[in-house]
Amino acid sequence: EAADLPIAVVNSVDPIALHMKLVDADCLCTTELEQRAIPGFIADAFPEPLVLTDTDVLRDLPNALDVAKAVIRAAGEGTCGFKLRLGWDAAHEVFLPLARELEKLGAAWVTLHPRYAAQGFGGMARLEAITQTVRALSIPVIASGDLFTAEDGARVLHATGCSAVMYARGALRDPRVFALHKQALAGTEGSHAADEAEGGMGLAHGMRRHIALARQYAPQSAFLKMRSFLPRYAKGADGAKALRQAIIACTGWDEMELVIERFEGCIGGGEEHA
Repeated sequence: EAADLPIAVVNSVDPIALHMKLVDADCLCTTELEQRAIPGFIADAFPEPLVLTDTDVLRDLPNALDVAKAVIRAAGEGTCGFKLRLGWDAAHEVFLPLARELEKLGAAWVTLHPRYAAQGFGGMARLEAITQTVRALSIPVIASGDLFTAEDGARVLHATGCSAVMYARGALRDPRVFALHKQALAGTEGSHAADEAEGGMGLAHGMRRHIALARQYAPQSAFLKMRSFLPRYAKGADGAKALRQAIIACTGWDEMELVIERFEGCIGGGEEHA
């Protein structure tokens, strides 16, 4: 039952809180695929998948707050933030009252993706909703949605007055976005971080780092995904097409690392190695 969610959350967050300093919880951010069952650590507390209904946490504000209260109680006040959307749809817009109540409960920050959950990633992010949330709260507000480049992030920071931005799809497309974001905020060019982010050596280094993390934390399941992700990082660079073909043809991690080594000198410029 959906009413059992707060109990499940308490049972699930306790072990997580022992190993994490901060907890970031999704609230009204569920996609169409995830509507079929509660994702993540909450699902682990149930022996069977929990099917969501019209009265569950996604559309029932009191129930959502009960779950949030359980998360904060289990993780500790001041250590937990919540990511939310505008509401389920235009008929169920709840982001402002929900954000205010989350602050009262002890949320340390709120992240807003200003779309309705039913939209998925369709349409455009409604930036004025972030500004409204910033003005309504005293805790930090983090902006999410349609942040594909460092310029997008800097623009949203200045336009909305939010405390920070969260790169999601933008980081998947180009993990260098974080270094470039620092450069954009500093208003400088040619800094060491920016040079490292822009140059071929920096790109190869980022690829190796991603491979190392994937091998460490998800050696089996991540490999096929990495064959899709890595070529995106080199999009527009010299040799990108050949690099993509070589990565897609890889059958193991070691082979993938050899491909990166082979192309290291050309994915930021220059000629491909033979």
